[in-house]
Amino acid sequence: MQEFLRRSVKATVILIIVVAIALIGWGKLSWAGGFIVAGVWSVINLLLTVKLLKIAMFKQSKAGLRVFLMLKFPLLYLVGIGILISRVFPVESLLIGLLPLFIVMGVVKLCDRSCRI
Repeated sequence: MQEFLRRSVKATVILIIVVAIALIGWGKLSWAGGFIVAGVWSVINLLLTVKLLKIAMFKQSKAGLRVFLMLKFPLLYLVGIGILISRVFPVESLLIGLLPLFIVMGVVKLCDRSCRI
């Protein structure tokens, strides 16, 4: 599972950079910024979720659980709401920026299955 997440995050970051460069080339700076911000937010959200699940499943320290819960729910989600309310980036670019992580995870999972056959 750890290898799957590492490969997915790495490929997602590369995809986000490539798409952002293309958007900048087309003169869509605000779209590129929104895409990058949403993509990074999505990756951070996934990593915090996985960390929370590991702490809960393996019954690690309660203090660690509280720290990650405070990072994820109030802080990360308030930052997300702040980004939306600020209207610095088009809402569409933010919504589209959330998708690459899930698309890449599906492709990585499919590649893992097809390579084993």
